[in-house]
Amino acid sequence: MSKQVLIVQNYNINKGDTSVVFAMRNSIKKMYPDLDIALTSYSPDKAEKEYELCSAEWLIDYSRIKRAQGLMKAIVAFKELFCLFLSFIWVIGYKENKSKRFIPKCKKKTIGLYEKADVIVLPGGHFFTSLNRFPVVLSHYYALWFANKMGKKTMIYAQTIGPYNGKWAKVVKKLTDKAIRFCDVISVREEDSLKYNFNNKMVLTAESVFAKESPVLVKDAQEYKQDNKTIVGITIHHIYFAQFFTRDEYVELMGSVLNQIVETHNCQILFIPMENYRSGNPGDRIMIKDIANRISKKDAVDIVDEDLTSSETESLIATTDIFIGTKTHSIVYGLKNSIPTLSIAYQEKSNQFMKSFDVLENSIDLEKFNVSDFMNIFNRLIDTPEKYADKQRNALSKIVAKANENNTLLYNLIDKQ
Repeated sequence: MSKQVLIVQNYNINKGDTSVVFAMRNSIKKMYPDLDIALTSYSPDKAEKEYELCSAEWLIDYSRIKRAQGLMKAIVAFKELFCLFLSFIWVIGYKENKSKRFIPKCKKKTIGLYEKADVIVLPGGHFFTSLNRFPVVLSHYYALWFANKMGKKTMIYAQTIGPYNGKWAKVVKKLTDKAIRFCDVISVREEDSLKYNFNNKMVLTAESVFAKESPVLVKDAQEYKQDNKTIVGITIHHIYFAQFFTRDEYVELMGSVLNQIVETHNCQILFIPMENYRSGNPGDRIMIKDIANRISKKDAVDIVDEDLTSSETESLIATTDIFIGTKTHSIVYGLKNSIPTLSIAYQEKSNQFMKSFDVLENSIDLEKFNVSDFMNIFNRLIDTPEKYADKQRNALSKIVAKANENNTLLYNLIDKQ
């Protein structure tokens, strides 16, 4: 009988999270061709088509509540809480009363996938932190707690743990501590997470997407080239800037540095969205357009307007001449494809990714972001691009080996079944 892995809490409207699942699916299947893989995903229908894996909704699907309007929000919230209550009662009696158990209809497919699975895996990302809203963190915790109550083996796979700030910090950290205690295997993707390794369960590996094969050329940034200009690709973060700046301050600051790049080096700026349109939500595109409007030379700016897959987005970044990344996995795309990369780090994880490729000098903290320091880095990068491309290229094989250790840990957990 084939072994089964259930990857839970996939946030597949985010291109980075999508890349993680592709990286996991491909590497796991390469080692275990007969292994069955399924998902619980933010958008199950989309996930089934995109990953070609059986998919169901999260155990706590807060997205329905978030999308509902007016009175419907209260109705949807009640239904979701009722489903949560039923699933809680069901799992409490799972071991003692298997023969008489009743799967709540509202979560039948999801719970069915849990039942079939030998190992439950929370995929790579940044799930246990107060940077996320409390309902999101609770949903991630409940997914693992539920598996543990069923007696399933569990793994937190190549995650970033922490930080914890603000009014929800204590309760979010408490949920994280509990999850770390009952999970069988925990791998983290950078050293900073090890500060929470209170019971010595954590293993330092690397971001899983570093091990993902680079896509064939499906989207070429050079198509945007004008007058032989240098193509500078850029991603922004339309949410986490708020830790340090008002919206107006951030937009003005980004506009200022890009204006200086255009004026000083006569570059072509290419904005690359990291989120696609969904249910009327434009993701990062409104802010991208606001920043673009601050650039004086309008013909020096392009915005990718179409919805791209994660592979198409990586391919696009891999064909830029210089890349400026703020979103975490966009930085990963730049580093692994040997594109001279400047990281605007909203969190320590980005600095540590840059450090692992020996290019930490090309990272600037968003908290300390200013035009002068940014341009010092950019000037160095554009003057010696091959130096940094070679550094990134030479470091990649070691990083890939570390990323593949995540699968070794997972395989060992599977083999124990």
